[in-house]
Amino acid sequence: MKDLNYQLKQLCQRNREGSYSTQANRAFALNQIANQLHSMGYRGMTTQSLKPKHVDALVAHWVGERMAAGTIKNRMSCLRWWAAKVNRQNVVARSNAFYGIPDRQFVSNDSKAVSVNEESLAKISDDRIRMSLELQQVFGLRREEAIKFIPAYADQGDRVRLKASWTKGGKAREIPVLTPEQRSVLNRAHRLAGSGSLIPAQNTYIQQLRLYERHTACAELTVAPVDRLLPQLEESTVLHQALSSHDSGLLFSGVWTPDPAYLNSLLWQQLTPSDWQLWWHMIGAYRAIKRLAYDTGLSGWAADEFSCDVVE
Repeated sequence: MKDLNYQLKQLCQRNREGSYSTQANRAFALNQIANQLHSMGYRGMTTQSLKPKHVDALVAHWVGERMAAGTIKNRMSCLRWWAAKVNRQNVVARSNAFYGIPDRQFVSNDSKAVSVNEESLAKISDDRIRMSLELQQVFGLRREEAIKFIPAYADQGDRVRLKASWTKGGKAREIPVLTPEQRSVLNRAHRLAGSGSLIPAQNTYIQQLRLYERHTACAELTVAPVDRLLPQLEESTVLHQALSSHDSGLLFSGVWTPDPAYLNSLLWQQLTPSDWQLWWHMIGAYRAIKRLAYDTGLSGWAADEFSCDVVE
């Protein structure tokens, strides 16, 4: 590992501001920045070596690669964070306009949310996952908020309160209860979860999240359109059959893997060598698409060809 990469990693580990995802994204971006500086000929740098010429070179490189304005601004934020931690704030200009970085588009005319209706909910066989989706629908909750929802804590009569540990950015918030439909959903959530969470006692959040992802994929409630995925799968595979028939139960009964997201690692099934090969090809392709989208600032899917409203 190069000196700058190592020192930036240490800097991130000593300064853990923000949520876990924010910390991870910052560490990844700074590692990329260190690699880019090295490839541009700036060798032997340390965290204290940051100078205006380095910032100018990075911005020129990003603009030359036609990165999205939002991606460039996110990386500038990481540069400012780095500069502040080593007491070199003046190295990076306070305004992005100084570098000629265009304004990002905060509001898009294309919806990136998925609408949930009775037909979609009927495809969800897990009661707790279905309740999380209903809470997202009537209260506009984010995915993590809906999965971690504790009715006994959240329901305050005329409002719903969300813990800081559930929310994006770790900021607690409240949502008013305004309609009979919202009250009905809350009452059913109480009956389902009792005094506990919508996450079953035997599962962790990550396990419940994986279960949520599988159910919503089979119900076509994801931003990856099933009609694009199916042509890439052999019709004889369990995954193709489960997605085409919207049968998540078929997926769970037909795929055997030590899966902590279902029945707490108690469910086992056997995959054929061809199934394993297909599975790993899909994972590799997904990761490559996600990394390319992150690096270029592009969306992984064309937003104008489908609509989405609830699922993140």
